[in-house]
Amino acid sequence: MNDQSPENAYVTSDLGCAAALICVGYKIDSLERVSDTKVLFCFPAGYDIEACSVAYWNNELKILARNYHDSMKMLKSRIYNP
Repeated sequence: MNDQSPENAYVTSDLGCAAALICVGYKIDSLERVSDTKVLFCFPAGYDIEACSVAYWNNELKILARNYHDSMKMLKSRIYNP
């Protein structure tokens, strides 16, 4: 990872959450492989990125299904084909 402090980064290990954040317009800053089975998705902190994440987990975030699918495919490609 880019030695980012919590004030200027939002980090999640959940692929679905990361894809949803991309769908609402956040740009992924970096991926950090922490083990053979775990990757951290790092985003620059934004005004409401944490609120978007909470909305995702509460099943309240509205995104387009095809955009979500495309974001998932892109992230998986970045994970498995660095």
